[in-house]
Parts: sequence; C-alpha cells; structure tokens
Amino acid sequence: MTAMAAASIQVAVAQNSAVNSAVLNHKNGTLDKALADINKATEHQKTKDKAKTWFYHGVINQDLIGNPIYSKLATEQTPEVVLSSFKKTIELDGEGGQFGKMVPERMEMLYGQVLNQAVEFHNNQDWDNAIAKYDMASQINPTDTTSVLYAAYASTAKQDYASAVKYYDKLISIGHTTEDVYKNKIQLQQAIEASDDVVMASIAAGLEKHPNSVYLMQEELRYYLKNDRADEAMAKLDKAI
Repeated sequence: MTAMAAASIQVAVAQNSAVNSAVLNHKNGTLDKALADINKATEHQKTKDKAKTWFYHGVINQDLIGNPIYSKLATEQTPEVVLSSFKKTIELDGEGGQFGKMVPERMEMLYGQVLNQAVEFHNNQDWDNAIAKYDMASQINPTDTTSVLYAAYASTAKQDYASAVKYYDKLISIGHTTEDVYKNKIQLQQAIEASDDVVMASIAAGLEKHPNSVYLMQEELRYYLKNDRADEAMAKLDKAI
C-alpha cells in the first residue's frame, strides 16, 4: 500500500469516526460534543453525503430542544435544521433505508415539539411567532388539521382576516370541512368586504357539505334577496319543502 493510499484511508476512517463519536456522545447524553462532531461530519467530503450523517445531525439537533442542560445550544432555527436534516436523510436513503425508515417516528416527535412551541406563543398572544410555528408544524405533517385550524384562529386574533380565510381554504382542501369552517370563512369574507359573488360561492360550497345548515341557508337567502334574486330563493325553498 502506498503512503498516499494509507493517508487517504486514515482520513476516511477519521471522518467516519467523527460520525461514530457523535453517535456515542449522543447516546451518553453529552450533546454539546455530539453536536460538534456531527457538524464536522456534515461538512467533510467523505461523510457529507451519507444518510447516517444527516439522520444523526437531525436527531442530535432535535434532542437539544427542551433539554434541561443543552437547550441553550438550540436556536429558533433548530426545528428548521432538524426538518432539513431528516428530508436530506430520506433523499439519500429512501423511505425504506436503514436510516430513512427511522425518520417518520422522529418527524412525529418534531411535530409535537413545534406544535407545543406554537401553543406557548399562542397563549402569550405572540401571534406572528405562533403562526410561524403552526406553519412549520403543517409543513412537517401536511395532512394535519390542528396546526392549520389554530393558524386560522391566530390570524383572526391578529385581525389578519385575509390570511385567516386562506387557512380555512387550506383546511377545506385537506378534508376538514365542518360547518364551523365554512361559517368562520364566510364571516371573515364579510369582514373584509369580499364581493357578494365570492361570499355566495363559499355559501354554496358549504351547503354542498351541510345542506341542512340553518346558518348557511339563512345567509344564502339573505344574499339572494340582496341581489334581487328572490325568484331563485323561492325556487330553492319550494324544492326544499
């Protein structure tokens, strides 16, 4: 073996050792040392494209969040770093790979952590930060409705009614189509003085899902009368009877 080849192997071993050292330090609970090791590994040519590197980069950063000793090492950006690391793991390893298949459990944990942060901001009426965290929770779990619903509530409390309407639209698009969702959306559209056509389209969509809603039927009748469409209103009433 040439001296150059031997040196190359030593460098590769050293960098893989950084990953292994990070894993060991993480297991032992020394997250500061684990973080330093894994950060080196993510930057080195030999290990920066390995799924194991990015999985543990996500895990170690994630475990800083709320840690009684090492939480000071976490920043507002830490959840984003964690999410990016897990996405990179899937990109490199696939969903069924050794490390890729461990990502969903960690993502579920991350969702809970971020949602808890959002709720804390919400309770303190820090609407901007609450909404940002709700948005991130929704990004982590795109089929989740809780974070989107509370983002709508926070936007309403902030009096950003146009954004609240968008969150209700998102809820509808992912299948959360309760009567209250349509009712809240319509009331917000009225608050921002949306056109009658826009509001009536929301009412019609709501009635498709909730044909027996007294509120939606009353609003539809009111808009029909307002727009000189009494004949249509009577025709609908006759059909209902």
